[in-house]
Amino acid sequence: MAKFKLPGCCTVFSGASPLRICKQIVLMSRPLLLGIFALSLVVRLWFNFVFPHINNAGAADGSEYLRLAHAIDLYLSQPGSDLSILSGFKQAGPVFPLFILLCQKVGALLGSLPPSSAPVFGQCLLAAISDVLLCMTANLLYGRRCALICAAFAIFYPASIINSGRLYAESFSTSLCVILLYIMCRGFVGEKRNWLHFLGLGIGLASLQLARSVMIVLSFVSLPLTFFQERKTGVFKSLTLLLIGMALVMLPWLCVQKAVLNKASLVVDRVGNYNLFVGTNPDISGWLSYPYPDGTGIESRSALAVLTKNVRLSLGRSIKLMLDKPYRLAKFPWNDFRTDIGFFTFPLQVAFHQFLLLLCAVGICLAFITNSDRKPVEQGILRARLLLFAYFASHAIYWFFITVPRYNMTAIPVLILFAAAGAAALMELFNENRKRAVLVFNALLLFFLCARINEIGLLFQVTGSPALSLILLCALKALAAGLFFYLLWKLSQKPSAKSVIVRAVFISVAFAAIIVVAYPARANGRAFEWQAQLLNKGDRITQQFVFSKNDLAALSDKRLFLLFDTDGVRDFVENGRIMLNGEPLNAPVIPGISLTQDFSAAKYMGKEEDQLYFECEWIYERMTVSAGIGAADIRQWFVVPLPLDMVSKIAASGTLSVEIENVSGVRSFKVFGNYDPVKLLPSVDSSSWEKAFYGVENDRGFTDSRYDVKQNIVRHTNSRLVSANKKSEADLSPSPGIQTGSYNLLLSAVPRMNSPQTFSLNAPLPRKLSLKNGEAKTFRTALLSRPAAGPNDVWLFRLKGKSSASNALHANIIVEPKLTVHLSNASVKTITYPCRWLSRNLPNYAEPTAFDYCFPMMPGLLKEKIASIEVSLERKDFGSAANMSLEIDDLELEVESIYGNPVSSYFKESRLY
Repeated sequence: MAKFKLPGCCTVFSGASPLRICKQIVLMSRPLLLGIFALSLVVRLWFNFVFPHINNAGAADGSEYLRLAHAIDLYLSQPGSDLSILSGFKQAGPVFPLFILLCQKVGALLGSLPPSSAPVFGQCLLAAISDVLLCMTANLLYGRRCALICAAFAIFYPASIINSGRLYAESFSTSLCVILLYIMCRGFVGEKRNWLHFLGLGIGLASLQLARSVMIVLSFVSLPLTFFQERKTGVFKSLTLLLIGMALVMLPWLCVQKAVLNKASLVVDRVGNYNLFVGTNPDISGWLSYPYPDGTGIESRSALAVLTKNVRLSLGRSIKLMLDKPYRLAKFPWNDFRTDIGFFTFPLQVAFHQFLLLLCAVGICLAFITNSDRKPVEQGILRARLLLFAYFASHAIYWFFITVPRYNMTAIPVLILFAAAGAAALMELFNENRKRAVLVFNALLLFFLCARINEIGLLFQVTGSPALSLILLCALKALAAGLFFYLLWKLSQKPSAKSVIVRAVFISVAFAAIIVVAYPARANGRAFEWQAQLLNKGDRITQQFVFSKNDLAALSDKRLFLLFDTDGVRDFVENGRIMLNGEPLNAPVIPGISLTQDFSAAKYMGKEEDQLYFECEWIYERMTVSAGIGAADIRQWFVVPLPLDMVSKIAASGTLSVEIENVSGVRSFKVFGNYDPVKLLPSVDSSSWEKAFYGVENDRGFTDSRYDVKQNIVRHTNSRLVSANKKSEADLSPSPGIQTGSYNLLLSAVPRMNSPQTFSLNAPLPRKLSLKNGEAKTFRTALLSRPAAGPNDVWLFRLKGKSSASNALHANIIVEPKLTVHLSNASVKTITYPCRWLSRNLPNYAEPTAFDYCFPMMPGLLKEKIASIEVSLERKDFGSAANMSLEIDDLELEVESIYGNPVSSYFKESRLY
């Protein structure tokens, strides 16, 4: 047989059969593969066990899988155990919990480890193995250069590093997918596969579909694929081994399902119908909202019926929602809690991920139908690439569900592989012609930068029209994208490579990329929204409300509340001040989300159900604690009660001037607004924690948790920003001439049925105290009387004071404040209600800095009565702060009542201005 070399990666023999062309692959050396494995493992172990960050191994769904692993352990370790122990598997498969349990047992042999540590180590090990196999796949399909680039991308891909430490099925499934795809691709390029490969492929495919239900598609594909690949070399044996492998996993699971749940299914139903109902509902923009949407009867309907009903709600909004889904799925890396990796901050992680998306497009254009050097590709390799692309494209099925970045995690290895092929193709172009390569690379950077611009401020400065500015921005993005693909085609493609298929692929990718980049999707943020950042001491904004005689008549028996839109309350409380008609306002700042919940729907938890909670704030608290922030630190409306005499003062002048000022300059804070005449404001009475943490509108932090509503704010006059004591009548930003319109400031008018009450305490808090390292102090007080609360009465609990570090080296001082309301029922049982709206730690600057926390309750809707209130302050820091103290002055607890909820949809009598 004659021996010859194929372009790209392999040495073959001329006598080989068509499906066995790549008879002898030029393999990567074992030391190199071992080095890739070691580096990948070290990076992940360093992040999870050395680098300081919040341990989210068991957060959210991770806690479910840990419980399921514990249930299996209990059942296996206790002979005669009741099968009901395994009832938690109604909505979960057994494979990932078994992996967790196996890791825990191995870890127990090596030493006493926390329940999550050993599984995290096992997951890091599995991720490192998958990185090696991904590089081997790249070597099979593209050659050594692409494989090395692929290794670098895969090892340092931020979402892979972060989520190697989270016990989620997506992380486990991603590694499993890489292993299975490598085995499948070997069959295309002529690599011999033995009985162990086919048996392992069957076991892996069945395990994968029990970890990620949608991956059953890969199992279905594997049967005809194996027949096609092995039809000349023992197809019966291969398929038999594949089916035996699947049966080894599926048959025991089907038997367990029948015994425990009295049903048996090849896939796990993770409440798919409800996920479909929410994800395609245009009224809530495809996010689970609070208050919850009405999903009555969802389980009994077919998927088609659910989808049809949602589309009928609004065809236009349904189409708009679907156009948003690609961004939600692919725009961000999976990093729900915005975790940093050292200097690799979240914004840099987003930029890196998006740069990989661009390189992936280049890879498909230049190195999909052809090799990276634009020479024809061998058929087996092309089929393997088609398999990977089809697998990648199959993730579009998630468009029809609640679409979150983690669902796309199993597609990321293929994204990285094609991105590496794109990078290799650009390097090949650089070797061929440096001038052309530099021109293409500059066009690529221009495209990348233009694609990331979402603000219309500079264009608005020229056009004076928000709509025209948005059109020009979209055109600019499309032009930059079109220029890049034009130069890429002209300067990189060899004439011999420009076949009809190559042209079709190139044009399709270019067209799709231009549309995705240019379309003004809501997932890129509110197009007509701007923000004014009060950076320095003395910076302030002013906005006036003008009322007609009819308005004033309607307000005569009301109490007013100011709603303002800022990105978290802490920086405002520590640095800001509100002035009303020139007078300072000293009032509690209430997180708006805390007022949107149903206070009549109290729930109980704990061993004796001795802790009361409300579901909305509980979920927000569980999400924010994993991000290292408090529930009041995410963007929302904040509500401030205005003095009772404010209505009469407004009646005298017909106007209300609201001024917000940065009085300290230590930290900055934002106030958001809208271009005139656009009035697309965030909703007041509903929000979504899914949107806040899984949304992709904000690449610098968390997404606004609220929905968009149109509101005609005719009572707002022109606003202005005063910066450095220089007044600008038509400017609302630190950059002159960029913005016009109104701030997101609203007034809520609530009927004033009775006078507010301020309740006295039997034991005031100490006005001054200090906390040393490891110290905790607790104070308990009670109301002097137990006044009755009406069904519409809202009680405000306010904890305020000032704190300062003993010297300038204060960064590590962490004092966590807690406030707990103790309730008692008719049987004198004590039930606790912990406040979930306090910051995680007190201010710790060298200068005394104010803190002011507030949360609402509606005691009239509870069956328990308030017995006492407990305030605790606990020092939790370490390191260089050990010898310092945190001083607290003017510590005070206030409790007062107001009538009516100023924002909740459950209180229908409030009115917005």
